[in-house]
Amino acid sequence: MLVHSGGIAVRVLFFALFMALVPQLVAADPVKQGGQDEQTKPEQHQQTAPSPPPVSQPPVENADKPGNSNPPCEPGQDNRSSDLCAQWKAADAAQQSANWTTIGAVLGFFTFAAAVAAAKFARDAAIHTEAGAIAANQALAQAENTSKLELRAYLNVIPNGINPLKKRRNVIGHILIRNVGQSIAQNVRTFVRLTISEDRDWVTPATDSSSSKASGALVPSGEIGKGSYGVIATSEIAATIEPRRYAYVWGAVFYDDGFNQPRATRFCHRYNCESAESPVMSVGNTGRFITGEWSIDPSIARYHEHGNDAD
Repeated sequence: MLVHSGGIAVRVLFFALFMALVPQLVAADPVKQGGQDEQTKPEQHQQTAPSPPPVSQPPVENADKPGNSNPPCEPGQDNRSSDLCAQWKAADAAQQSANWTTIGAVLGFFTFAAAVAAAKFARDAAIHTEAGAIAANQALAQAENTSKLELRAYLNVIPNGINPLKKRRNVIGHILIRNVGQSIAQNVRTFVRLTISEDRDWVTPATDSSSSKASGALVPSGEIGKGSYGVIATSEIAATIEPRRYAYVWGAVFYDDGFNQPRATRFCHRYNCESAESPVMSVGNTGRFITGEWSIDPSIARYHEHGNDAD
């Protein structure tokens, strides 16, 4: 029993010794060919001392050696085994990125400036467009107004003399209303008066349509005659009357011009009573003569300085 136990202990001892020698054998230099193979005997069981680790050289000394990990990196070279070359490549890439960033910033500035200029031009164009539209509307309104002015009705009042009434020793003033426009004058209304005055600069009173009389419509180039309201004795215009007198036929004509616009023509015709005429008639064979009714020819009439107006 003791012998068996002692054998086991010896085997355990040898196994422990083998396990201690294995690392040393692995770390040792490989044996040379030839004579060293014969030196296998007792020396193999001797423990060999581990060799010291290799001493690393400074990077400066190893820079020019063939095994250097940082060979030179010239521009244009792509040495992937060089750390220095990789660093230069990274620096160059960073520099190029910075350059492109600068270029992009400059281009962005010019793009922004162009956008601002385009916005200003667009605003100016909008202002000019609005101004052009306003001018076009004004021109259109002006053209429309001009067309209406050219096509509307115009009523002109022409003197037609001072004439006696038949069977009565009275006279009235006559006028002739003529449409010299291009449209029909609607709702024509007239106000005509005859006044005798010694004042050469007599001023006509104000007139309105409230006292006017309806006269219908008047077509272009058409005309109608009207007489004054009320009568005056023939003797009032006799050429022999002193001092000198003047007969005024005055008033207004109211109408619509064809475009629903109310219009008015005011007039005042002045006659010098010294120009009045009266026919002389003989009475049988008695040698006596009588004077007929006095009248004033239309050619004697003048447009007075006051009272003539139209719209």
